[in-house]
Amino acid sequence: MKRVFLAFALLVCSSAVLGRPREADCSPLHLRARDLAGIAAAARKLVEPALDLTTQYVCRHRHDFFVASFDTVRISQPDGSERWRSLSCSSDYRRRRPWECNVWGDFRGVPVASPKDNVPLMVTIPLEMDVARARQDFLLALTLLDEPGETDSCPYSEGMRTLPVLRSDPEPGSGAFKEFAFLRDTLLAAKGNLILDLDADGFALSNFPLNVHFVFPAGPDSAPRVRCWSETEVVVTS
Repeated sequence: MKRVFLAFALLVCSSAVLGRPREADCSPLHLRARDLAGIAAAARKLVEPALDLTTQYVCRHRHDFFVASFDTVRISQPDGSERWRSLSCSSDYRRRRPWECNVWGDFRGVPVASPKDNVPLMVTIPLEMDVARARQDFLLALTLLDEPGETDSCPYSEGMRTLPVLRSDPEPGSGAFKEFAFLRDTLLAAKGNLILDLDADGFALSNFPLNVHFVFPAGPDSAPRVRCWSETEVVVTS
């Protein structure tokens, strides 16, 4: 399952260890049973839930250095959410080193169904967010995007915590408008997790690399609206 945070963590990990490998091979790779057993043993020292081996995402770098990412199995919570953790594991085959793992993420998600075709989706939410509020915001986002219209790319704003620091989208006002229908269909095309994050005056719903931002304008007669769109760009430097 390739998510924005999974892809980012893998790239950060591989960059920190090797710089920017020019001969990395990441798709598709699957580890041998012996390696999976070694990873599971290393993971048990860090997390109690077992690894979900179907979530493996593996990159092989020069000199047989492997980096793999896994999620733990998801644990259902009393409020209807699910919790899981993500680990990054590595092994240097050339030096015959055992697999070592570290935990890089603690996540909470809310199961939802796409109103377009009833396909089940998981919306990853802040750890402290109310489940009812998360489902409400998800449905609000799709309702707003179901209306005719378009929106420009996002301006930089210190108050928008959801706006990525690394961005590849054009400057606002440059004519980089996207239609609501396109944004909605792109979000609902998610095969893994959507991500919902909060701003002080709104929220964003993301399907990597696309982020669609929504705002609750001040004033008693102001209705929620689509604020803008942005794209996350993961940059790894040598």
